[in-house]
Amino acid sequence: MFKIDEFAPRVLEIRFSDQMGEDEIEMLEAALAPYVSDEGAVNALLDLSDLSSAVWNGMFEAGLEQRLFDQAEKFGRVALVTRGEHFDDAAAALQKLLPRGEFRRFDRSDSQAAREFAAGMG
Repeated sequence: MFKIDEFAPRVLEIRFSDQMGEDEIEMLEAALAPYVSDEGAVNALLDLSDLSSAVWNGMFEAGLEQRLFDQAEKFGRVALVTRGEHFDDAAAALQKLLPRGEFRRFDRSDSQAAREFAAGMG
């Protein structure tokens, strides 16, 4: 599942947890549609810290992560929040997909810094 909060104008926090299947990806795409109609129109904090690596790997194996990454170029600045060494593949993919925007990875313990970065204050 996921939860989206707009914590500053045009700055979204998207928190992922539990399973992300085809239905959840479609709901996420629909929820993001008003924000990502123009390239670089919105910044985001993507919080994967509550998502298990097993769930992420399942999404990866099913090809669902590609649908998430297909939207990446429409974001300006992206902060990725993870825990430990998990999600190295996600961080590497986002780094490659966001050459024009800004990307930084944060540990769960630095979530406030991630919010500031996504909002353009850091």
